[in-house]
Amino acid sequence: MKKWFGLALALLVSLSACADRAASSSSEPLSEPPAVSSGPSEPEPVSVSEPASESVPADGQAVTAAVTKKIFTFDQFKKSYQVAYPEFSEVKNADGLNAALKAAGMKDADQNGYQAEYDERTKKPMAVSLKTDYEITRQNSSFVSVLFVTNCSRNDEVSSGRTTRTVNFCLKTGKSLSTGDILKENDEFAVILWKEIQKDAPPEVLDSLSWDALRQLLPATPVYMTPDGIGFTIEVSHAAGDYYEVVVPLQKIERFVRIDFFS
Repeated sequence: MKKWFGLALALLVSLSACADRAASSSSEPLSEPPAVSSGPSEPEPVSVSEPASESVPADGQAVTAAVTKKIFTFDQFKKSYQVAYPEFSEVKNADGLNAALKAAGMKDADQNGYQAEYDERTKKPMAVSLKTDYEITRQNSSFVSVLFVTNCSRNDEVSSGRTTRTVNFCLKTGKSLSTGDILKENDEFAVILWKEIQKDAPPEVLDSLSWDALRQLLPATPVYMTPDGIGFTIEVSHAAGDYYEVVVPLQKIERFVRIDFFS
């Protein structure tokens, strides 16, 4: 009897010890689960006064040039500007080229100014929104050609709409090329250009542009080079898109070209 009583007492002590260990274990604080990320945080806003650089791949026609996209922003006095222009390195006469590109890219922003303008009637500041971007239309060891397009809107609608500028630069001479340096524009040339316009232009462009208007506009029309032709951005009405862009194949106007196009 004593033997069975001793065994029962030992079993009771053992069970009590296990219960104490379990209680001790359950009373220990649990570690917090790891924080779950809700995704990448938003980038902090950056105020840009000097152009900010963004590297972009060079055009397919590039030989050795490296191209950086420069961004200029201005946001004061109810004026909001964003201007992009390219900057080249590792090319001959890069300083002259880059100066010409920056001047062309910034021209519309410079013309709209960096001070407040006031409506004469309401005496309140006028809102101006402007964005300039570009396309490198030709780039090889001899020439760089860039087309700039600016979208501008103003409260007074003065200069609102889309405008274009071009830079055609000869890397060998270090000089910008005018339209007259590139082409001999005469009536015979204008006839060819007019036929190219009529071939593909939508009705609203043809309604906005006549032969006589083309002849008057042509001397001031921005031109640019492509790998195998010459491009034109011809002014039309705002309803027709502000300008019409057409590229004339080189073989159709080769006799009017004044530069060594494939040098």
